[in-house]
Amino acid sequence: MDSFALESKTAYGFDDDFVASGTGATVTDVPAGFCDEQVYIDLQNAQDALAELESESAYAEWLAAQEATLAADAIDNLSTAGGNADDAIDATQPDVDGIILELFEDDLNEIFYSEEEYLDYLMSEFDADVIFERQNIVNDLENVPTELPESLDDQDNVIPTLLPQAVEAVAEANNLLNFANWLLEDGDPSSRIPTECVEECCEWREMIREIESGAEVQAAAVLNGLEPGVDSEANRSAFAATDPVLNEFAVPEQEIGETCTGYEDYSDRFTVATSTNAFVAAFEAWCAEDADNCPAE
Repeated sequence: MDSFALESKTAYGFDDDFVASGTGATVTDVPAGFCDEQVYIDLQNAQDALAELESESAYAEWLAAQEATLAADAIDNLSTAGGNADDAIDATQPDVDGIILELFEDDLNEIFYSEEEYLDYLMSEFDADVIFERQNIVNDLENVPTELPESLDDQDNVIPTLLPQAVEAVAEANNLLNFANWLLEDGDPSSRIPTECVEECCEWREMIREIESGAEVQAAAVLNGLEPGVDSEANRSAFAATDPVLNEFAVPEQEIGETCTGYEDYSDRFTVATSTNAFVAAFEAWCAEDADNCPAE
């Protein structure tokens, strides 16, 4: 007899309130002295067998009643666990979202282009942190088995559906709560963000920003070298009316950039910066070609 069966038998023996309904089977008694001795031996054996049948029937009936109670308790416990897990997620998710948004807005280096990229990076770092001690914060399932006994699994109830749902919800809630604690472990979530690029897309965006910045500096230097009053709206419009052919520059390392988030934004920034630079350079050359082209105002 396994330990579960032994515990069940013991509990059955101590359940004084349980009254079995009985099998209804009987053995007709025979008065003493009317039959051969073997008849009475057989009669006693039949009565013993009936007693054993009644005992086993009562135990089976008790087990069925216990399973019904266990099933009702399991449904209640699983529903409560799933609800508590959902409540914990609803209460914690806004805090995590707020932390990620703040990190995104404060990162002037744009190591990651979106809040989703920050979340993905930090989640991967959290998953890889084997030193951080995770807590079982939502613990409603501590005393609930994660696998159903065959008898309950075969019954027509919602337990086979509720159990995996509750297990998944509790696991998700604990993961989110531990992630929030991990973010705040040092008191400053920004300490979790790298100070340098960790992937090619970041390096590509950094390169575009450097080109953009350099083009702006170069254009400003060219315009500052012009005679006072030469760089006017009228002179720029006159130059644009000549329909000048300006240098065009392809977005550098386009194959890398096209696979990156923010590609359209950064390629547009590159195009604007280099086009402006090309216009300024051509404008300066046109003004230098003939002073009448760009009269000082």
